[in-house]
Amino acid sequence: MGAVKLVLVIAAVVGLVVVATLTWRSRAQAKDNDSTKSTNEYSWMLRSSIGRSLTESSLAKELAVFKRARSSDDDIPRSVSETIRRLTEESNVGEPRFTRGRLLLRDGADSRLSLYAVPTSRGWVCYATMSGLGHCLSELSGQASLTVQGRREKPTVVHGLLANDVADVEVIVEGHDPVPAIVGENAFYREISGLTPREVLGVRLFLTDGRSEEYRLR
Repeated sequence: MGAVKLVLVIAAVVGLVVVATLTWRSRAQAKDNDSTKSTNEYSWMLRSSIGRSLTESSLAKELAVFKRARSSDDDIPRSVSETIRRLTEESNVGEPRFTRGRLLLRDGADSRLSLYAVPTSRGWVCYATMSGLGHCLSELSGQASLTVQGRREKPTVVHGLLANDVADVEVIVEGHDPVPAIVGENAFYREISGLTPREVLGVRLFLTDGRSEEYRLR
């Protein structure tokens, strides 16, 4: 069973930052990774980018969503473009290519859950929701990236990017049955009420070939 050391950066609303080492456990060997960067002081997240900060990446070329034809649905809303612009400026991962942006996921019942992604001039991929959540990645760890964000008295949010061969995702939570995530094109998202971020144990990925993998935080 392969293992990848990852780093979790926790930034609570009060500004407290805690760092812990985590491990990806799956049936396939994943790549070493040690790069972390919090996107804002109100969230806590696990970043799965490989440790090649400020260098070129091929992630944008690897994701199938950027290979399909664009439609009017792929036009990046202003709120999303502002979030992605901020993320790229903070992390210096290249200029965002908004004309190549794609809509990855949409929940028809709540427009806030629409998730868009934009490649950068250095090949990174930055994604964001209408509600202002977002992240930039240079590479996936194994088959996915995983971000867990929580605010006091708000639902815990679990989201990330997916490799092309991931068909479905379940969120593993402590003391409860797995919670199915909303899966779009190369992305997943789930809001869970009544749980703290620390109660999220990881995700289970179901691949198109019938195999499954688990991404465990602890």
